[in-house]
This record gives sequence, C-alpha cells and structure tokens, in this order.
Amino acid sequence: MLKLNGTSTLNRIIVPVAVCLITLYLGCAGSGGQAETERDDSLGIDQIDPGIESLPPGMVRFTLEPSPGTTDAVYVSINDAGGQPGWIRVFRGTDRIYLKERCEIEDCGRQAAVCGAAIPMIQQIGRSASSGSVEVIWDVTTSVIDSTSGCEIRQASPEGEYRARFCYAHEAEFEPTSDPQQPTPGRLIQPTCVEQIFILPTSEVSLRL
Repeated sequence: MLKLNGTSTLNRIIVPVAVCLITLYLGCAGSGGQAETERDDSLGIDQIDPGIESLPPGMVRFTLEPSPGTTDAVYVSINDAGGQPGWIRVFRGTDRIYLKERCEIEDCGRQAAVCGAAIPMIQQIGRSASSGSVEVIWDVTTSVIDSTSGCEIRQASPEGEYRARFCYAHEAEFEPTSDPQQPTPGRLIQPTCVEQIFILPTSEVSLRL
C-alpha cells in the first residue's frame, strides 16, 4: 500500500487480504446463482449515463469537482463497504437517505438474497486525473425497512430540506502498482467533509472545491 508522495508504506499483508476479499466478493456477486440474479440493481437508474446533460424528470445529480485552478491532488471514495457511494451522503434531518438499495438487506417481493461487503474503492479526480469530477444520479427514492418482515422497500423521498455531505481528501493509501486515476482499493487519509443544504424538488446539487 502506498501513501501519497511516498511518506509511508503499509504492511504488505494487506495485499493478499485485499486479493482474498476481492475473490470472495466476486464469488458472491458472480456465482450466487438465481438468488443473486434476483438481487440485480443494474437496471433502471444504473443504466443512465452519469454524464448525460439533461436528466429524466424527478432525478437528482450530485457532483463533486475541483476548481480549474486547483493544483493539489483530490481523492474520493467511490463506494463504502455497504455498496453506497462513498464520497456523498444525504440526510433528511437526522435520518440517512440511502441513494441505492442496501446490499446487506434483502428486497421485499424478491427471492431472499443479500450480498457480501463491498471493497472500498478510491479514485483521483481533477488535476492530471482522467476524470475531472465524480457524479452520482439519484432517483429520489430511499430505503424503508418493512416492520413485519424486515426486508427493504424503496419509497419516494418527500419534498423538503435535505443535507448533502461531500467528502474528499488530498492524500490516500493504495497499492504501489495501482493507478489511482482508475477505481482502486484504498482509503482516504484525513478526509474533509462539506455539508450543503438543498431542497427537493431539484435536479442538481454540486460542490466545487
């Protein structure tokens, strides 16, 4: 594992552990048979190109991008262990709004299936990176847990005031052989988080560093 600018090197034991986790994760996602096929959230919202200029009605685009003159490297967490976007979180009051289906809870009305913990991935944006920004498109639904069965239902989020929490860092740890301009296993070092209030309905919520 590598710390930006070569200031420290993590224990080499993390490499085989990461490989093991990747193998287990792919095994869960790719060889789970019909149960995992039922838990396919690649349809609908995930089919929308994040770079599309005009979103379908009722959807929100979250964007984090460095200013054109920014010279420092900027790293973001692409996903957390639960499979949710790692660089953006949304809240209504004290309640978290889950932008995607929760991987660890089975869906109501589908064959029972959950997936394993996702491997946290990071990526460099801005400066000389291949991507100048990072985006997530939200279909304005959130996860609700059925009080009887404990399964997950996706319901429309009500209009009103929300908070978007954008997180990024100028340093990150990752494998020496990894290209941080592409999603790669790693973690942010001393991330900075900035909160921004927005009101639904809206179509764009963005933060420029």
